[in-house]
Amino acid sequence: MPSMMEQVKTLRTRTGAGIIDCKKALQEAQNDMEKAIEYLRKKGLSDMAKRAERSTNESRAECKISNDGKLAVMAGVNCETDFVAKTDDFKKIVSDIVNYALANPDIKDFGADDKIKEMITAIAPKLGENITLKDVIVYKLKGNGALNYYIHSDNKKSAIVEINCDDKIAGKTQELKEIAKELALQTVAMIPSWVKKEDVPAGIIEKEKDIYRTQAKESGKPEQAIEKMAEGKLRKFFEHVCLIEQASVREPKTKVTDYLKKKAEELGGEIKVIRFNRF
Repeated sequence: MPSMMEQVKTLRTRTGAGIIDCKKALQEAQNDMEKAIEYLRKKGLSDMAKRAERSTNESRAECKISNDGKLAVMAGVNCETDFVAKTDDFKKIVSDIVNYALANPDIKDFGADDKIKEMITAIAPKLGENITLKDVIVYKLKGNGALNYYIHSDNKKSAIVEINCDDKIAGKTQELKEIAKELALQTVAMIPSWVKKEDVPAGIIEKEKDIYRTQAKESGKPEQAIEKMAEGKLRKFFEHVCLIEQASVREPKTKVTDYLKKKAEELGGEIKVIRFNRF
């Protein structure tokens, strides 16, 4: 006879219900699988398997920073419709996941975490939609600097950013947080892929240059001009995909790297972007 855990696993696969609900159903049904399924159906918990096949094209993002500013969490949860994404119950599940991650930052894979699975499984029947975890990102501050985030007004797009500074301005926490927030806004608006051009993988750079060389050749440019054109287009590529090479979303004539230099001079130290993540 299969063990209790094996039966729970089978019941979860067949119904999509949570671990706790499956255990209770098996206990109530005295380990009769079909009766346990019937029990869950009556409780409205077996519809999740059907819902799991439906696409989740809407979402909500939420971020939070610990009181000491050394930990930042960004979580995104998906659902099927914009209507559900705006309900209080859906907002609460996203908030609960953020708070859970903030309290348990060392979890390696939040998508595989049983507690989060149970949280989603518990609310899905009430919302009547397929609810899935998009991702949970946890940043721990590395050395001097600041963490901050930006969430767009639609609550669907968000970003967290970490900046680093030298000892001279390490105590200027509020000013550093404001800079990090500005960079998070930039990240949401302009969708960079890397912090700086040095971060772009060599394979991607060579692939882009090959495309630009081919374009130049097909346009009839002389051989001596092809490489120069490719290099020029590569610089444009970096300005599009690298955060600090981008034009500022607030001041298009100013690069983000110039914005950082200006802020660093005002504060009397050095500032650099360590990393970012965007939903």
